[in-house]
Amino acid sequence: MINTILSPVDVLCKEHEVCSVKLTNLEKCLYDFKETKDIDKLRTSFEEFYNYMKIGHKLHTLKEEILFKFMIKNLNFENTFINRLLDEHDTELLLLQDITDIFLHITDFPDIRIDNDELIFLISEFISTLRKHFWDEEKHVFNFAKENLTDKDLEFISSKIKNIRFY
Repeated sequence: MINTILSPVDVLCKEHEVCSVKLTNLEKCLYDFKETKDIDKLRTSFEEFYNYMKIGHKLHTLKEEILFKFMIKNLNFENTFINRLLDEHDTELLLLQDITDIFLHITDFPDIRIDNDELIFLISEFISTLRKHFWDEEKHVFNFAKENLTDKDLEFISSKIKNIRFY
């Protein structure tokens, strides 16, 4: 019988894949916006991404914290690097909030012009930050975890994260 249950590390990688697809969709709308200046299409794309992130990011971060803390405690993984990654989660949320504030401002005060370059910069910065963050986690943390965690370790981590999910 083939084991179809993903390890906790594979689950986190899969969540990165799902988010990356959504991020790519947002990025395509951003490029379209540069040409068309269709703020409604960009706002709709951002809102779809934001709605995914406001729950998905929190749940994903909780799972990562369990894995990261286990790795620091049991595998002597570099604490400074992990702390930087955890701090980046906060930075991502702040960028997301800044973009949300601009869209709210556009909705609430349609007569006041918003600088499109600022909006483009913030969304581009967010996309870049999140992609780099994923790359760092996958290359350094997840690969290390896959190479060094035992089946017993993975079972323990799985038991801790199994109830953290969308309902």
